[in-house]
Amino acid sequence: DNQKIQIDGGYSKQHSDSLDLTLEQFDISSLQPLVSNKIQFSGLATGHATIRSSESEGLGLLMNLSVDSTYIAEKPAGTILIGSSWNEEEDGFDFTIRNSLSGKSSIVADVLLQTKEKKIDGDLNLDQFRIGYLEPLLHGVFSEMDGKLSGTINLSGPLNEIDIESRGLILDDAKMRVDFTNVAYNVSGPIHLDNSGAWFDSNVIEDEYGETGKISGGIAWDRFKNMNFQTNIN
Repeated sequence: DNQKIQIDGGYSKQHSDSLDLTLEQFDISSLQPLVSNKIQFSGLATGHATIRSSESEGLGLLMNLSVDSTYIAEKPAGTILIGSSWNEEEDGFDFTIRNSLSGKSSIVADVLLQTKEKKIDGDLNLDQFRIGYLEPLLHGVFSEMDGKLSGTINLSGPLNEIDIESRGLILDDAKMRVDFTNVAYNVSGPIHLDNSGAWFDSNVIEDEYGETGKISGGIAWDRFKNMNFQTNIN
């Protein structure tokens, strides 16, 4: 076991302080109980992070991390690079997250986090992003998910009420089993996301028996809460 973790400094809500964290081949799966049990993840993190605390300005995070041999929902995600820096003009932190799998990035995220105002603004740029990573989040609606998603998703607004809007999202040979009917479908074509849900745009669909049709509607939610299936297949 070659993993190492070194912690130096402190954190306080009452006064300014900083906590330095250095990682070497740290197994991130050990953080699973602290983060979420919905999506299983693993990987080996190496790099450095500094957490800055301030009573007046809120929490800050500077980091430069590389996570190798990453798996999300038991599917390979390659190497994930995470970096952040202070944006003086915007009075916030710029975060960049990207992965590299077989020499290609399927997600590049550029996000501004304003900790004092507790606001976020950024784009998730997807290029043949594997939708199977999201399967645990849609448990009870879809299962056996796979296929690719390309396009851009914008996140903006206060952290407790984030607005979501997509641009040019395209599904490519997506496969998903609808739990309500227990029938698997293949679907390709444009979709769009907003605060009210994820919506198909009259896409052509084929079931596991070779029958074809069109799908409209989608998954309704209230900013990812209270999800329910509102789909029509003709």
